[in-house]
This record gives sequence, C-alpha cells and structure tokens, in this order.
Amino acid sequence: MILNPSVQRKAQEEIDWVIGPDRLPAIQDKAPLPYVRGLITEVFRWQPAAPLAMAHALSQDDVYDGMHLPKGSVVIPNVWHMLHDPEVYPNPMEFDPERYQGFDSKMDKVTDITFGFGRRACPGKYSGEGTFLAVVSNMLATCEISPIQDTEGNAVLPDISYTSETIS
Repeated sequence: MILNPSVQRKAQEEIDWVIGPDRLPAIQDKAPLPYVRGLITEVFRWQPAAPLAMAHALSQDDVYDGMHLPKGSVVIPNVWHMLHDPEVYPNPMEFDPERYQGFDSKMDKVTDITFGFGRRACPGKYSGEGTFLAVVSNMLATCEISPIQDTEGNAVLPDISYTSETIS
C-alpha cells in the first residue's frame, strides 16, 4: 500500500461503500468486495512468499512439453515465473488489482499457484486466504498506510527486491 497509495484509496472507498461505518469487514464479505479481492490476489501474484515451490521427486516417468522426465527426477516449480508470465499477466511487474475485474477464474488460478498444486497443495489454503482477506480488509478499513520518514522528512520506501532465498 505504501508503494501504491491510489490502490489503497480505491480499496478503502470500496470498503466504505459496501460495508459502511458501522462494522468492520469479515471473511463473508469476500463476494461484495471485488476490488479488495483483486488487490489480495495481486499481492499473492506480484510478490509470492515462496517464489519456488517445494521440490519433489517424480514417482514415475513423465513427459512435459515434449521433454522426457525419468522417475526420480527432482522437479522444482518456478512459481514466480508462472505468476509473471507476460502472456498471462500483461505488464507483470506492475501491481494492478484491476487485472482481475470480471475474471474470478483468473483469481482462482493465482491462488492455486501461490498455495501449491496437486496433492502437495497447502492444506491451509482456504483458511490462509480467508485470514489474509480479513486482516487486509480490516487494516484498510481502519488505517492509513504510509511510508515512514527519515530525519529530514523524506519518505523511506521499502526495498521490494527478492533475495536468493527459497522463501522471500
């Protein structure tokens, strides 16, 4: 939100319009808050917490994109690349919650990739998504998120570059 104050304002306006001043957003408010849902999906896509998924060994021979992968091969899915493919996500380096407007299936695809896939998908996917929605929407409903200032009054923006670690 610090890097995208206009996104923050738009999400706050949606919360104010849909939820109103008498209560805070809850998990069941997911459907009537499409912009906030898009914002959360874009957070998962733009900076995935685990840019590389968990490695696993193939239990049988497989063929992927014309390449033979023998049983026992170690496969490490590149989540970051999947979520930054310009053919799927135009301008992938831009933070753009509006890219999901009218495309619920596109939001589902992002969370499916972010939380893993197949039998090794994160078992806490749905509770994690719901909790993140509740936390982010409540922060947006109650807080103005802005950068800290240095001793001279200049905004100090966070470093968003990735590390070479497995978990970002």
